[in-house]
Amino acid sequence: MPAGRTALPASAADAPALEAAPPKAAKALGPGTDLPLDAAAADALRARLDDTLQALATRWTERTVARLNSPQHRKGTRHWDDRGHTDPRAGAKQLPAEQIVDAATWQQEAAQALQPLIEQAADAAADDLHTTIGTTSTPVAVWPLLAPLLADSLAHQAHALAEQITEADRDDKALPGITDTARSWGRSLATWASTAAGRLATATVESARDQAATASARVGLVRRWVAHDDGHTRPDHDAADGQTQPVGQPFTVGDDLLRHPGDPTAPPGQTVNCRCCLAWHLER
Repeated sequence: MPAGRTALPASAADAPALEAAPPKAAKALGPGTDLPLDAAAADALRARLDDTLQALATRWTERTVARLNSPQHRKGTRHWDDRGHTDPRAGAKQLPAEQIVDAATWQQEAAQALQPLIEQAADAAADDLHTTIGTTSTPVAVWPLLAPLLADSLAHQAHALAEQITEADRDDKALPGITDTARSWGRSLATWASTAAGRLATATVESARDQAATASARVGLVRRWVAHDDGHTRPDHDAADGQTQPVGQPFTVGDDLLRHPGDPTAPPGQTVNCRCCLAWHLER
């Protein structure tokens, strides 16, 4: 088994040997019956993604600090030697903030860490829907939809940190002060990690179910928008609560059309921090 994968029994007879539950059996579903899909799928994935991104955020912050203080990036700047000695390696150059932050490495490491988690969760969500409605499982392709979204969001965070470093350097802060600036941004990066984890988790589960339902060609599948009603829901999403659409038809959410909560093609204002979900049922 690949690392991180869980062995699943192919039949009930295999379950005891694997110390696992037997495969979920398809249930007879009548018209208007809500599908008993895994309601905790998005929350479970959100927790795993959040833990992973928090660890990465700490790594990126500390690496930025180390690169900020390395001779390679201080050479030719006023930060080469703070003891007042004349040194030809000192100069008037600005700190190379974009090189210090290294956004390309952030994106590479995030993809390596998150892609397996997202693909595994997407496959599980798709299989859950197929098993519930009694259709044959088909591959889903969720990661290609989410990878650009993650890359853009990370690029924005990295560029913002580089701007903070550049601004502190222009303000004539000493290197310890610029280091403090980088570490302070690291705390903001931790907040971003939690927000990104929620957005990616919702998009993963809902996109996988949407693709699975489309591939199944099951007649009569209908989705209902369910808003998270706790007083913090966007007015647009609160107004969409209860709206039903057949598979393949988008939801009208404010002035936008969304295929599902967390739709990666929708404006960020409709998806960031969205806690809505879809309830599925058979209309006939």
